[in-house]
Amino acid sequence: MRIRNFQLEELARARSLQDEAAKLHIPVPVLSWQYEIKDAQGNIEEKGIGKSNSYTRSAINIIAYTPGVCGGEIVTNTAFGDGYVNMKNTGGAIYANSFYRYSSGSGVLLLGTSTEEESLDNYAAPSSGLSGTNTSKSSTFNTTTRKLITTITRVFSNGTASQINITESGITMSMASSTPVVLIIRDVFPAIPIAPGQTISWTYVTEVSYPNP
Repeated sequence: MRIRNFQLEELARARSLQDEAAKLHIPVPVLSWQYEIKDAQGNIEEKGIGKSNSYTRSAINIIAYTPGVCGGEIVTNTAFGDGYVNMKNTGGAIYANSFYRYSSGSGVLLLGTSTEEESLDNYAAPSSGLSGTNTSKSSTFNTTTRKLITTITRVFSNGTASQINITESGITMSMASSTPVVLIIRDVFPAIPIAPGQTISWTYVTEVSYPNP
């Protein structure tokens, strides 16, 4: 079985910084991802784990708007960039009035084949040609580490006759049925080949540290 690691030193450093920030009552989420590739018989052929690098501008603006209690004068639907708070949907349209907690059916994990560089302004949903199951989500509070751990998982299969090289992953979120679908996380990494008949189970893990009471 092949094992691949991506930026584990940076992941360890992020967790260390998170612990220090929690002592100052600063909530800092840490993101990572992991995957398993299985053959048609269900045998694990490859595992990988890596640090996630990319909250998009839309995600950071949600943070700025809610816990950041930003002023309404910079909430706009005409400009998408530094100094403005809004979201851009996966089609490129700007929205300024949809800052709510995501609905229970929202949050879709996606894999893709684009090699476009990671950017704060990424907004397009990854696409791969793989067939995916429903995204599953679960949250648990660890009383020892005082971290709220959320896992977001989806299984994909290659039902085509050709190898598909996965080079990006991400999560889209909608606030409610009437609000836009927004890319909130996107990561780019060296190609992970998925052969015909193989499946890949991809999991994002978010860790939010809670200060001591």
